[in-house]
Amino acid sequence: MRSDKQKGFVLFVVVIFLMLLGLVLAILSNHLSNLTYETTAERLKVHNANLASSAFAWANQNKQVLAEKSAGDTIDLEVSEMGINGGKAAITVVAIEDGKIKINLTTQCSRARVILKRTHHATIKTTQTNNQ
Repeated sequence: MRSDKQKGFVLFVVVIFLMLLGLVLAILSNHLSNLTYETTAERLKVHNANLASSAFAWANQNKQVLAEKSAGDTIDLEVSEMGINGGKAAITVVAIEDGKIKINLTTQCSRARVILKRTHHATIKTTQTNNQ
């Protein structure tokens, strides 16, 4: 049978071990929380870049539609099939001059309580051909 001193020492070691384990878990929990936030931010950046690329591709394919718009007109693009949470993309015509269409591509996506919204500026050259 163990003496009271040995029982007390074992209890002391167990308490110290549990305190160290709690400290390690607190540090890991904080680190994992930061990693989750960073992962969410990177995911939103990628989704936003995909939305911007898609909007720019649409603008290049639909130059005639943009040329018929007035400055300040906005076209909301359908992006639901991309499967991006809270994904939105819009093209606003800024100016049409000298065979160029200046546009702003506004993109937005979200995850949980984090929303990433960006505006990209672009100029699209219209192709003008003379039919004779």
